[in-house]
Amino acid sequence: MNIFVKYQTGLWLTLLCVLSFAVGNGNAPLFDLDEGAFSAATMEMLQRGDFITTYLNGELRFDKPILIYWLQALSVSHFGLNEFAFRLPSVLMASIWITSFFYFSRVRMSPHEALTGTVMLASAMGVVVIGRAATADALLNALLCLTLLDAYRAFERPDASKRTIQRAYLWIGLGLLAKGPIAILVPLATVTLFALVTGRWLAWTRILFNPIGWLITLIVAAPWYVAEYIAQGQAFINGFIFQHNLSRFNSTFEGHGGHWYYYLAILPVVMAPHVAILGRSVLQLRIRNLTTLQTFGLCWFGFVFVFFSLSNTQLPHYILYGLGGLILLVTPYAKRLGNIWFLAPTILLLGVYMLLPVILENVANENPNDFLSLLIKEGLGVFNAQYYLTIAFALAALLVTLFIRPRNSLTLTIAALIHTMILTLVIIPAVGQIQQGPTKEAALIAKSAALPVYSLQLNHPSFSVYYGQPVPRKNLKTLPDHEHLLFTKTGHQTLDRKYQILYQRGGILLLQIDRRSRAAAES
Repeated sequence: MNIFVKYQTGLWLTLLCVLSFAVGNGNAPLFDLDEGAFSAATMEMLQRGDFITTYLNGELRFDKPILIYWLQALSVSHFGLNEFAFRLPSVLMASIWITSFFYFSRVRMSPHEALTGTVMLASAMGVVVIGRAATADALLNALLCLTLLDAYRAFERPDASKRTIQRAYLWIGLGLLAKGPIAILVPLATVTLFALVTGRWLAWTRILFNPIGWLITLIVAAPWYVAEYIAQGQAFINGFIFQHNLSRFNSTFEGHGGHWYYYLAILPVVMAPHVAILGRSVLQLRIRNLTTLQTFGLCWFGFVFVFFSLSNTQLPHYILYGLGGLILLVTPYAKRLGNIWFLAPTILLLGVYMLLPVILENVANENPNDFLSLLIKEGLGVFNAQYYLTIAFALAALLVTLFIRPRNSLTLTIAALIHTMILTLVIIPAVGQIQQGPTKEAALIAKSAALPVYSLQLNHPSFSVYYGQPVPRKNLKTLPDHEHLLFTKTGHQTLDRKYQILYQRGGILLLQIDRRSRAAAES
């Protein structure tokens, strides 16, 4: 018992992180486009033996720097080419994110506030999703959080050890390897805003004008950037710096444009199921009464919110870069959880999950996209009796928590974990099977056929991962004449030769060129 008491904080944090990010994380197929692209590029890196430049299905990929690919390569080298191995780096980095936030908070807040804030952060829907995704987002968010928490420590104590500041620069260097210039932009803007609001310019000078710190950042990040430039030259500058960083602010990428109110609308989704707590906290917010820590949180979240609201490329996960600051800002207003309405959003979400099959069926019936409609309609079988019973049981358990007295952070934790378990063990696997199940099945069939495979008018890089080899993308003019398989979808343009259907499900097609058609082409 004494050992348990001694290590209960560590055990509690471990349990929270395992349930939020690790349990069941191999149950869903890799989601396209992002998870599939990161995983396929990592697989290709291992096959090529090139650990400087990333490729996706034989084409240069400059979307992100190298660190996440190194971590994924290390993971799959030890645990195999599977979903959990690709997602393991995100699981670990999300856990570091949550753990660092808790240990920072508990010496600056009451135990209740530190626990409440940590649970809200770990169980927010946006954090749970990226903490389980084979992408670079959990890695970047962990490094941004580590950087800014160390920056606050430097503001908090003018006599703070130089190592604290230098450590922040280490996180920035790793952040540059994780996702690029955003790793500098967010901390730089946050500490400058904080100095402007509080007048702490001496500390600001010590933090930013730190030659040793900048040298650490340079030593960590520069070698890969230099090596990649030597390998790819101006193509790297054009592709990574200009196209995938600077152009994202003033141009709309991949149809992800939005409006100034985009993140006002998306924030309740990202923060679900803690919308009631968030709303009440915002209503009680008084700028003149903010503590120093809350002011820092406001500068952190405020910059991220305004900057990305002005950007022409808007994606839901961008707001996560400031979520740590938001939690620091609103947590003190969540001291009393006596009102049962703070559980209402969780109950509502479980109700939506119960109705999800009906919602999806209506989407399929009203959507003019034949491919999407087929994908949904043929995947609705995943919603069986077990699905409904599991959610009903979770609803009953949630209602029981209403009778827990007093209603405090324990109640919040129980409710948050109930929602997280339903989201991660029921909803994500079900949606994954609908969206990605046919792609995975087609890839496994192609793998056993021992024929070259090409992709036509369908960008699902996860197919390459399950097939085990890069799958080049073709158009109608570049399709080869030799015997091959074709990974495509219904509704494609008329093919100029005959194919036999090897697999068809949910709009996904795996075709094999008809031998007679091939012979005619050769003659």
